[in-house]
Amino acid sequence: MKVRWFAALTIVMIVALSVTALPAAAQVKLLFTSMGPAGSTFGLFFNAWAKRVNDAAQGSGVVEVRDGTMLANFSNVYERVLDDVVQIGFGQQAFIGGKFPLTEVVGLPFVVKDNMIGSIALWRLYKSGLLDHEYSDIVPLWLNLLGPTYLHLTKAPRTLDNLDGLKIRVTGKVNALMVQRLGGAPISLSAEDMYDGLQRGTIDGAITSWSAFQPFHLADVAFYHVVAPLGTAPAMFFMARKKYDALPTPLRAALDANSGEAQSRAAGEAWKQEGLAAQAAVAANAKHKVVDLPPTQSAAWQIQTKPVIDQWAARVPNGQKVLDTYRALYAAVGAGR
Repeated sequence: MKVRWFAALTIVMIVALSVTALPAAAQVKLLFTSMGPAGSTFGLFFNAWAKRVNDAAQGSGVVEVRDGTMLANFSNVYERVLDDVVQIGFGQQAFIGGKFPLTEVVGLPFVVKDNMIGSIALWRLYKSGLLDHEYSDIVPLWLNLLGPTYLHLTKAPRTLDNLDGLKIRVTGKVNALMVQRLGGAPISLSAEDMYDGLQRGTIDGAITSWSAFQPFHLADVAFYHVVAPLGTAPAMFFMARKKYDALPTPLRAALDANSGEAQSRAAGEAWKQEGLAAQAAVAANAKHKVVDLPPTQSAAWQIQTKPVIDQWAARVPNGQKVLDTYRALYAAVGAGR
């Protein structure tokens, strides 16, 4: 009896070891590029996330964070993930031309005011199935907004009645149409090129979030800031669907446990707090001026930009339904539901 008991215990231990202590050669390595410098706020955020996944993966795999843009950047990260150069990507849908038209709903002016609420609502919109065809090749681990985008200029404008022909950096068609409606000239530039564009005068300003200031050193080149919710920049933390489906079960479970709505909330809140801290730091600097768009001017800008929303809803297939659904989800999250 003792021999049988010992043999059974030995088998159980061997099975357990095979799950929890896979040899290094059998582990799946998932490379992730953070797009930010080592030690940055979001580099630390991503590394903490990777550690949680690795701790839960039972030795079946490991997420390795590579800081910077050596392996991928915002312009090519989608292709790099699909080509298996990196296995997890952090990207902005606006830079992936034509692939995510419905996700652009969050970029419509004056739709999103709170980053965390908007991030949760975007995840719920994705889970509703209305965006399925946009994400058919990938699996979003989470979705979040990079913060409400405001207008940041190199110097005070002549007037806020309109943008008076100023050259403004934008991302995506919605941003471009909005700037045109406000009287400006939209210029498409990547996040990495904003600093040089502002410094050299290629652009007079940029529509971007406060969270872009620290990693891209924008406080050195943009000194006048107009706070008005001119849309948000959606982002995604994602894998190729083929790669995700082929993962060992413990590793996929570890990813799932650290993804979804809870992680969308956490990421949205992280970017929100980073944005508030960046705004406070800029506002405290005597070289900068931060102004809230006056209520009468805000109302005028909303009237001027409403055709952008209407045109988007009419132009994009299923756009009106997605807009209505997103607004309802946003209201529900804002109400604590």
